[in-house]
Amino acid sequence: MKGVYRVKTPILETDRLILRPFCMEDVQEVFECWESDPEVAKYMFWTSHNDINKKAWGFGYTTEAMQKVIKFCKEQLEIKEIMGRHAKENLASGRILEKLGFTYIKDIQYECNRGKDLYAGKEYILKL
Repeated sequence: MKGVYRVKTPILETDRLILRPFCMEDVQEVFECWESDPEVAKYMFWTSHNDINKKAWGFGYTTEAMQKVIKFCKEQLEIKEIMGRHAKENLASGRILEKLGFTYIKDIQYECNRGKDLYAGKEYILKL
């Protein structure tokens, strides 16, 4: 299919992070850091579970990880553009997109928690 890439998920490394496929040993950490905290999952496509964690916020991990992913997309996959979205009230995500070089395109409706919550959102593009 045109525009569809099937690649083996690579392992990407930055100075502080290793981006790799999830494995069973990650289950507890994913649950504790992402899945069980409603505030962390607020703008995600999934619903949090009350049985995700803010301890990693504010350290620049998302920006660092995405810089590596963008570089891989450009150099290895030869992708020409990437779209990004966030809820307007999620200002931190907007700052990350702008820091990564994304340009605002338009306002959108932003769907979270499997369509349960709708927010005003923003859509961005990054030309590679």
